Amino acid sequence: MRSELAFVLRLYLEPILLGRGIGSKHSIELLNLIRVLNLPAAGWHKYKSRRHAIFGKAIQELGGMKTTDGHRIDVHIRQGTNQADFMLVGRLVPILII
Repeated sequence: MRSELAFVLRLYLEPILLGRGIGSKHSIELLNLIRVLNLPAAGWHKYKSRRHAIFGKAIQELGGMKTTDGHRIDVHIRQGTNQADFMLVGRLVPILII
């Protein structure tokens, strides 16, 4: 991970998803996520498309992120019920044993 945003995103998501268990999802609107993460004020916070682009880059950096116990975390952005913002959705994927 190269960006601070990707690192902070991982610190936010991992304990929540581990607490909820395998297969459970956690979703949060990007504007709310900016507030929860206490990100410093920036111009891109005002625009839906820029929020999507910036968080999209951070998610790409997370790649095939794994938790401390080896589970994979699937993270993506989708349109939520609120048309004014996108939602970040994370899910804990079970370990595949072959």
